[in-house]
Amino acid sequence: MLEDVRTERSYRLAAAVLSLAHAVRMGSPVLKALGPLMRAESTRRRLNVGLATADLAMMVYLESIRYNPRPMLRSIVAGQQVPMELTSLGRAYLAGIPELDRNRLIARFRRRSAAATKALIAEVKTSIRSVRRDGYCAVSWQPGVLAVATPIALNDGPVYALNMSLQDVEPTPALGKEIGGYLMAFAARCKEVLSDPGDSMIEAHSSPPRTLRRHI
Repeated sequence: MLEDVRTERSYRLAAAVLSLAHAVRMGSPVLKALGPLMRAESTRRRLNVGLATADLAMMVYLESIRYNPRPMLRSIVAGQQVPMELTSLGRAYLAGIPELDRNRLIARFRRRSAAATKALIAEVKTSIRSVRRDGYCAVSWQPGVLAVATPIALNDGPVYALNMSLQDVEPTPALGKEIGGYLMAFAARCKEVLSDPGDSMIEAHSSPPRTLRRHI
């Protein structure tokens, strides 16, 4: 899994690691079912769409479809990690797991970073309550970016988090609510497909799309 870089007296990851990552993506029935739907939804809503799950106290993107008319803006790719406690994906994931596991992770946030203050933990708990009340939470942890996420829990399987996001915007409660409505409708569609994998081949554009009322 490592290459010996003798000139630098160090090691770096070898190509075998990339092969493992490719095998994960190609062998995942969840990605196989949801990937085409995510790409279609990103285009019809003109939004970024992502799917992630946890690696310890970080969230790892399994798929990231970026609707990005301006390539110079930040981009997220599959395999990239983001902080669980700061992001909508992480907070939605926390809302979808058992309370004991959630409390262990929150304790870990406190230990690993001075930034995990009482105020941040309070924000995390507010997002969890939002998921319980509305089905989703909205978070803007990067300037000009609004992300909305919801958990997807499979029977006897891992918990995933599905999100939609916009870049280069002024985050507002109204915008979060609008994207949240699109996300919940899409999440319901995803759960249908996951409960009946044969349904994943149904045309994603079966109904006329609605896009954001604001100009992007």
